[in-house]
Amino acid sequence: MFEAVRREFERMRYALAQSKPQECANCGSAYHLELHHIVPIALGGTNRLANLVMLCEPCHGKAHGEGWRGNFKAAQSAGIARARAEGRYKGRPVDEDLHKRVRELLDSGVGVRPAARIAECSTTTVLKIRDAMRAEIAA
Repeated sequence: MFEAVRREFERMRYALAQSKPQECANCGSAYHLELHHIVPIALGGTNRLANLVMLCEPCHGKAHGEGWRGNFKAAQSAGIARARAEGRYKGRPVDEDLHKRVRELLDSGVGVRPAARIAECSTTTVLKIRDAMRAEIAA
């Protein structure tokens, strides 16, 4: 469901960019524009064009209150935890093929960075797979 909402939002973002002037609805600036939900999703708002407006970064910050960007990660984490508890969010599915390729590379003695480059993934992904492999061995 999360992916469907994200795709819907991306479609709306493109439609808004095509149908509205590329300027802040508050101050008229054309720099650092961002989409803003007039009525937040959490309060019953939708991704419909009528509920979306372009704001520049400073005006967007004012609309959300001081320090809103600093609290974004914490709010996102809390929202994900709540959605998991309610069974509405299960996270991104594991790419089994990628994990198998990385495990084979690590088993053959390839280092973390070369494995990431060969498997075309991040070093963080390789490290997580390596740590899981070590935990399996220790168990």
